[in-house]
Amino acid sequence: MIRASRFGWPSLRWPLHRALGVTATTRASFAAYNTAAEVDVLLAALDSVPAVFGLEEVAS
Repeated sequence: MIRASRFGWPSLRWPLHRALGVTATTRASFAAYNTAAEVDVLLAALDSVPAVFGLEEVAS
């Protein structure tokens, strides 16, 4: 399950958001029933995030 929300525990996330200069984060929850294929789909989706939002990927 992927949860994308700007709500819930804001006092814990706001310092991180400020430090990283971002306005939102997401969290992925895994359980015993998740498959490797589902994890691969999540990782592929995360790779596409910069393009979806019109951002350039930062070289590491």
